[in-house]
Amino acid sequence: MVEKIIILVLIGLLTGTITAISAGSGVMVVVPLLAVILGYTMHAAIGTSLLVDVIASINVAYNYYR
Repeated sequence: MVEKIIILVLIGLLTGTITAISAGSGVMVVVPLLAVILGYTMHAAIGTSLLVDVIASINVAYNYYR
């Protein structure tokens, strides 16, 4: 369980770094890593990525609204 959390944190750090450098979406990094390293099904990996995108979009929209 602790190993899985550490791997998820490392995936997040890697994705954040690549996204910050390329100014693009981290989906191309997150989905394959979740599927290959953690054994998620493709549907679960894509769904997880979409959920993160929705949460980030809501946060950005709220901040622009303020």
